[in-house]
Amino acid sequence: MVKAPGSKQELTVVLQSDGQQLNGTITQNGKTSAIVEGTVNGAELKWALPVTTPVPMKLRFTVTVDGDEMSGKFKPGILPSSPVTGRRA
Repeated sequence: MVKAPGSKQELTVVLQSDGQQLNGTITQNGKTSAIVEGTVNGAELKWALPVTTPVPMKLRFTVTVDGDEMSGKFKPGILPSSPVTGRRA
């Protein structure tokens, strides 16, 4: 769940780690995109999602995993950070 000012978006996130490298995809409204710049540092995961609409930018995610839950923030380009939470399906 991504919570941005004035909205709440549900996404399906599929992540796979290989050592300190993180790969995966994010699906929303039937559209799937690959994450980039993914890293793993203990329980902390970081990745970016390039978007082109409404303007080209990278959405940067930083989350901490605790069991089947993750929480953290995402930052859309130069805009302020917003909270993000997730649960393993």
